[in-house]
Amino acid sequence: MGRREAGGGGTVTTLSSKAIKAVRKPHCCEQCNTMIQAGEPAHYDFGIWDGYAFSTWVHPECRAAAHEYATLNDLWFEDYPWFQHMDDSEHEHHGWLLEKHPVVAQRLRIPSKAKQSKAAEL
Repeated sequence: MGRREAGGGGTVTTLSSKAIKAVRKPHCCEQCNTMIQAGEPAHYDFGIWDGYAFSTWVHPECRAAAHEYATLNDLWFEDYPWFQHMDDSEHEHHGWLLEKHPVVAQRLRIPSKAKQSKAAEL
């Protein structure tokens, strides 16, 4: 269990954070908004944010990408990267995901650089 001060004066208490080898039922990944199918690995978090309970399920690859991106850009607490809600014009993370985490980029349906170039030619 961990308790941390969040930016803006709030607090976060993580009550449970664990890697799951194989989920028993499908869950929606909070990072990429695609399904984690029964039998697939996932990461589960449960805690309290400013007095409200939260739980998240994410693909291990999506969690790793978000954590790496947060570390590189010092984006924590309310600034933490939730890729499905981020606008590339503001964060410019599409190219980084394509290069560093192509599985996550594919789940987010980010077109490859080749597809982007081909679309620009039309």
